[in-house]
Amino acid sequence: MYFKLKKQRNLKTGSKAKHIFSLQPTRRNKIGLDTIAEMIEQRTSLSRGDVVNTLITLQQIIGERIQLGEIVELDHLGTFKATFKSRGVEDPKTLTVQDLSPRSISFLPKPELKRYLEGISYQIVQEE
Repeated sequence: MYFKLKKQRNLKTGSKAKHIFSLQPTRRNKIGLDTIAEMIEQRTSLSRGDVVNTLITLQQIIGERIQLGEIVELDHLGTFKATFKSRGVEDPKTLTVQDLSPRSISFLPKPELKRYLEGISYQIVQEE
């Protein structure tokens, strides 16, 4: 995995340094459904079309179950759930469902998936 130096203004009070530096990952490649389907096809007895249909159906089912307020837990992969934002008020009697807004879908990976982080090799690259 490749990282680049990122220069930022130092916002810490009391520090004499005007800038601080950190490492930021550079994303070189992005793979999509077709590539993943092809990789699964090569490792299983399933056809590419069957894999694509299965993955699309999985996405639809996860979305439907999240809409129902359920948490979707897939063994060895992780957990999906909806997150929400609510306005804060002093009087709880004034809160209504209009004060809620869907925020996002969160994903929490299972330890089996997170173990792949242990095998990452790191390299710092110069900006072009």
